[in-house]
Amino acid sequence: MFYRIYAIKFGSQPTSKLAAAFFTESLEKDGDRLPILTAEILFDAEGSIILQVRCASVNDMNKFTRYGDALIEQLRHSFTCKVEKYSTISVFKYERQNAPVAL
Repeated sequence: MFYRIYAIKFGSQPTSKLAAAFFTESLEKDGDRLPILTAEILFDAEGSIILQVRCASVNDMNKFTRYGDALIEQLRHSFTCKVEKYSTISVFKYERQNAPVAL
């Protein structure tokens, strides 16, 4: 799996909440037409958010990157923020599976 990660520092919780709402609305509106498998927005107490998007291929990730970078530029028109961008691949992922319970 391929991931595009945006770490965005705003400096205050109210500002990061507004930015998280902006990303949520954008991804809900455009998610079905984007080449992504999952998207997750993480919020911390320091006034930062992390947007993590998972894609099936590097080509899909590159397509999303153009969309994601455009969202960041829109955000910068309204807010002062520091952005770090990462393109990564998954080397290990553990997800607990819910086991059926026998009665």
